[in-house]
Amino acid sequence: MYPGFSSLKSLDLKMIEFSDSNLLGNFISSCPVIENVNVEFCIFGDSKSLEISSTSLKNLIVDSSDMRDPNCDGLANCEVKIACPSLVAFKFLTSSTWKFSFQDLNSLKDASVDIYFHPEHGTAEEYHCAMSKILEGLHNVQLLTLSSGFLRFLNLAASKPEGFSTSFYNLKSLSVYVLLNWYNQVEPIINLLNLSPNLEDLKILIDWMEWIECWEIPDEVTCSSNHLKSIHLLDFGGSQNELELVRFLLKKGKVLEKLSITWLEGTEYRSKIIRDIKRFPTSSSNVAFSFFESRTNIFGVCYSDYEHLLHLS
Repeated sequence: MYPGFSSLKSLDLKMIEFSDSNLLGNFISSCPVIENVNVEFCIFGDSKSLEISSTSLKNLIVDSSDMRDPNCDGLANCEVKIACPSLVAFKFLTSSTWKFSFQDLNSLKDASVDIYFHPEHGTAEEYHCAMSKILEGLHNVQLLTLSSGFLRFLNLAASKPEGFSTSFYNLKSLSVYVLLNWYNQVEPIINLLNLSPNLEDLKILIDWMEWIECWEIPDEVTCSSNHLKSIHLLDFGGSQNELELVRFLLKKGKVLEKLSITWLEGTEYRSKIIRDIKRFPTSSSNVAFSFFESRTNIFGVCYSDYEHLLHLS
């Protein structure tokens, strides 16, 4: 085994093709004081697993989501195994693999997970098993950012009758990217709220869709939001589904203090939308409404371009 670098603190790898995924894992394990690892757009060939284990690692990014060849995901054949007891921040993006094992992440505070997958590649039971591992591995986080692909994954996995036993008792801030053309993108958000009893801040970036299937959230749906104080909706266009989501959150937000909306560029009839929102009944008597102009054109914007918005305090 290569002896590694005894003083190396940070490692940044981009667009590298590994003949053996063990090379990366072994190298990281041989760096005793390494704290930051960034692996972007790397390919691990026909390897069956990518294992990263380190007692010193604090910040980890694994991103295989933007390969130049969309049919060539760097992690497509890998089971990803992360075991880093000192890890504080973790960002994971992939376009195909959903085989994960997250262990010993008890120090993790900030996690961002972006998964895109093909439903035909697994059964509901397999999805449930994978999702249970993910949620258990992330259960200590205080800040969590999830993609619309992850919500779809979560929704399929939740079809198992036993559901999930993991709760996010430490979670204070949840940021999600959501497609509002189908109600099944909202169901996992409600499930996450119910799993996060101490959540205080919710941010939702709405993915724009030209075609929308209109739906309503039944009033009898249970939503535990006893500590939720702030909601921020980004790229809000005022569609029926968006207004329905606002209506539901205002009704369930017992201690809600602030509802902020950043408009989707080109949104018309804003005054009417604002009047409609302010007419919705609220469970909290102290809700302050704020409306902001678009900060960036959504078209052609990459996923990461909105991260500064989703992490606003």
